[in-house]
Amino acid sequence: LKVSVPSKAKRRIGTDFELTDTIKRDLDEVVLTANATAIDKRIVDLSFPATINILAIQRGDVYIVPKGSTRLQENDVITVLAEDNDALEQFSRCLGIQTSPLDLLS
Repeated sequence: LKVSVPSKAKRRIGTDFELTDTIKRDLDEVVLTANATAIDKRIVDLSFPATINILAIQRGDVYIVPKGSTRLQENDVITVLAEDNDALEQFSRCLGIQTSPLDLLS
């Protein structure tokens, strides 16, 4: 039918959101390398910025919903939502990672 609906008239569902200046907007992946100091530590024991939200942890072929008691392991791929790049750099330092996170939205 090729009917377009204006975005304001579109029915919103739970996963729809708009990126604005007032919400966190950097979605990134951080790989926990072998030299990371956060290996075998619980998330609750890390002092990462409050402007970071850990969304998921990929461990091999399994996705884990992170909790404070989740222990991080080598090669975990951590998906985070951050307020800005500075928070991501602080997060990487808290994990003991020397490299910068990979930006998924570029």
